[in-house]
Amino acid sequence: MAPYNLRPHPKPARPTNGTPKQSQQSKRKKEKQTISLQRGLLSRSESSMRLEYATQINSLESPLLRLPAEIRIKIFEYVLVDEKSIQVYRKVLRSSPLARVRQCRPACVIVNGKCRIHTSHLSILRVCRQIYNESALIFYSQNTFHFPLDDGHMNRIAAALREGQRHAVYHIELCSEVLTFKMNRRRRAKDWNKHIFYSKQLSELFPNLQSVKLDDAILGYPYYWLRIFSPSAPSWPVLADVREMLLGGAEDVKLVLPRLMADTLNRDQSEVDSN
Repeated sequence: MAPYNLRPHPKPARPTNGTPKQSQQSKRKKEKQTISLQRGLLSRSESSMRLEYATQINSLESPLLRLPAEIRIKIFEYVLVDEKSIQVYRKVLRSSPLARVRQCRPACVIVNGKCRIHTSHLSILRVCRQIYNESALIFYSQNTFHFPLDDGHMNRIAAALREGQRHAVYHIELCSEVLTFKMNRRRRAKDWNKHIFYSKQLSELFPNLQSVKLDDAILGYPYYWLRIFSPSAPSWPVLADVREMLLGGAEDVKLVLPRLMADTLNRDQSEVDSN
């Protein structure tokens, strides 16, 4: 019995010009060109005949796509929008295209004394092109994203997002310790405003930003951040300095402070004005 040949089979010859395989490859290449990227997102206007036919079939056979557009949007919002802020971790920075959305997670939920983190259900964006077109920006525009206390991390996150995704981010949340971090930096740097977020302001990272919220992570230690505020803000009002630190010249962005912190700053401001 002859021994089994472990060598791989020879590769087939390359197809010559005019073969069906080559024409099929050129057809796929042409379709890729029609599905061009606009601001980093799939084109919603241009499509090939094959994609248009698939859209018609889906609208007839899919129970979801047979629903009115208004109801579909409500379903997409129910799946993609979370009541809690979305915690953005460093794993988002992986080069995989899906990592730009798949690794974002909502804040942990305490269940039986344990913290459970639930991954956002973003696989719906991969079902078909029509669903992607209708729901691609819902996740970014209607959620609040929580960033850790790391300026460079936020810059890297913004660089990892597509242009259309960055423009769709309207609400972000920062750890309240960012104030003490910025105040301490102000002591060391003469022109401290140029050092905020290293090279860019929040309004540059997210051009359509509407609100910046600070969580209440350090409110359990009020004397700590009050001690930082007093010597670090020689010019009043402190609230205006805080806006300048976080938002720069973006006057149309709403700054939401924790209630205890906002009440303290407003009370101290009124005492200074009365004197």
